[in-house]
Amino acid sequence: MLMSACDIIKFPQYLYGLINTEGEYIVKPVFTGIKIGNEGFFPVRQGIDEYYKWGFCDYKGNVVIDFQYLDVSIFSNGFAPVQLYDTELWSFIDTQNNIAFEKEFMYALPFSEGLACVQSNVKDETYSLWGYIDTTGEYVIDPQYDAAASFSEGLAKIQVGSGNAGLCGFIDKSGQVVIEPAYSYAGIFSEGLASVKLSLDEEAADAGYIDMEGNIVIPLTYYNTSAFTEGFAPVLTGTNFEDALWGYIDKNNEMVIKAKYYMAYSFSESLAAVKTDYYDNSGWMYMDLEGKLVIGKDFCTAGSFKDGVAPVGMIEYK
Repeated sequence: MLMSACDIIKFPQYLYGLINTEGEYIVKPVFTGIKIGNEGFFPVRQGIDEYYKWGFCDYKGNVVIDFQYLDVSIFSNGFAPVQLYDTELWSFIDTQNNIAFEKEFMYALPFSEGLACVQSNVKDETYSLWGYIDTTGEYVIDPQYDAAASFSEGLAKIQVGSGNAGLCGFIDKSGQVVIEPAYSYAGIFSEGLASVKLSLDEEAADAGYIDMEGNIVIPLTYYNTSAFTEGFAPVLTGTNFEDALWGYIDKNNEMVIKAKYYMAYSFSESLAAVKTDYYDNSGWMYMDLEGKLVIGKDFCTAGSFKDGVAPVGMIEYK
């Protein structure tokens, strides 16, 4: 039997663009991937499956660094980490797409507070360990950690040990440990507090917040937590894990926005992306600091706002 035009099967295609704070597109969904931008550059992807490549566009969607990388991250301090196709290692480029310095890494995070967290590719005792470089590409904290994260508010998370045995603490920019490793998970410091969790068990309600001296200031009673911004933080809470939902607390541990979301991000520029339904690839909207949904479009993905712009995803059937 011949298939009629009405019988043609259409497949979902995920496309990504940029919106403003009114929810209007400033770059229509034309890319197959997009990330939060910085310094006027937005990481964007062209192609799917094994044929994709990453580059950068500007606020208008114009491609300013051509699609040529296996992966990329955001610009900061005038540099961006990029994963090279030929070696699958990470390097840094400047805004003119020149290699900033010759070193390559197993992985690299963007610069933050003048330092970048990188994973060593050198085949010696530092192999696969994490350290920190400055903007000349030189190590200022040698690779020595099993995992690490970017500096924020003068401190950076580091991990000693791997897997279930790994414990997270914090160092300062001299490499001095200021909060001893004691947690299975830790986030970055924001507004003087960092999210921590005692175990890697997602069903254990043992997440909360510490201050910059390592004191527990919000009890470890949540299933999951995220960073404080603009005075609020998303937390996953409920009487049991199966029914847990995301809401927002203040620094007094008061629930200021009811827990009713299936996922929730930290506020940025007074807006937060929240997932309003259970289904995959749908239900992402934005709310204001009062908990009111102010951008009610049903996105399949949504990122945080930066300089009045946020990356979002939509599904088209082709």
